Amino acid sequence: MIDLDQHSSLGSALREALDAFANETCLIEADRDRERTRLTYSDFKQMALPLARALQDAEFQPNDRCAIVMTNQSKWLISAYGYGKGMEEFRAAYAQWGAWIILIKGLTPIPYKIVTITSGFADYNLGLFILFSIITRGARFFVLAFLLHRYGESARHIIEKRLGLWVLLGAIVIVIGLVGTLYLF
Repeated sequence: MIDLDQHSSLGSALREALDAFANETCLIEADRDRERTRLTYSDFKQMALPLARALQDAEFQPNDRCAIVMTNQSKWLISAYGYGKGMEEFRAAYAQWGAWIILIKGLTPIPYKIVTITSGFADYNLGLFILFSIITRGARFFVLAFLLHRYGESARHIIEKRLGLWVLLGAIVIVIGLVGTLYLF
């Protein structure tokens, strides 16, 4: 058993688990009706280390950028774990900007599991994540409920037809306002 009190982040606990539970199941990738992949902690480490070495061989340095573009599958986690030092920079940036990311993303119709997974992977403070999630998701549903109550069926058709556009425009206005505030004051 890993003593989580000894770790400051989920990443730190995972690094210990890779060795402590080498032969235990670490990750199961499944479709709706069948298992596709089952990895032990040792398998996971063996798959992540070559990527980490490749990034080191490519002379990735602090502040370098690396993009991971793929579907929601185990390879994403393996790739991200192999990124090493860059992940620490990502976590630091997410610690600084995570509140805004959660608050803005929570208003959009894009699946919220994206920000949930990213926040967990970035070791974002769980209490703050829950607080900001309640605020942003609650605000989104209260706004929708208000519009439906106030304007009825006509609002429902507009919301269903163009919600993504209105949320995107609102997010752009909020971001521009925040950036303007940071740089002007």
